[in-house]
Amino acid sequence: MTEKNITLRLHHPETDAVLTVTLPDSTRFEALVAILYEHGFVCFQKPGYAFLVGGHLCSARHCLRDYLPDGADELDVQIFGIPQIMI
Repeated sequence: MTEKNITLRLHHPETDAVLTVTLPDSTRFEALVAILYEHGFVCFQKPGYAFLVGGHLCSARHCLRDYLPDGADELDVQIFGIPQIMI
């Protein structure tokens, strides 16, 4: 499968803030937590964060492309604010 860059819009779990980044579609969801911290977008929490796409809780080991609709080059991701240890 050919890798391509996509625009990712990460929606803050408590505010209307949106962080927009461009990443390869092969990026795993587990890598997004470091990006959130790097941009100071969320407060640190030891278990990290989970992510929702289209109402589905995303597996940390899945790639962004696993949730990308055919032909799309943008993806909206809601940051799930409940600590992962609680889910």
